[in-house]
Amino acid sequence: MAEFTEVESGKKSARPKLAKTLQACRIYGAKLVITKLDRLSRDAHFLLGLE
Repeated sequence: MAEFTEVESGKKSARPKLAKTLQACRIYGAKLVITKLDRLSRDAHFLLGLE
């Protein structure tokens, strides 16, 4: 298992660390824990697409 820390703004759409994190979650069947949803993204369409 791995731990990822994202430092990019939730306003930006190009987030390579987030992409690696989501890929690892899919591979390991892990759950992504986010402390503040507004830090993840400000794009409602993106947030609704997360499973």
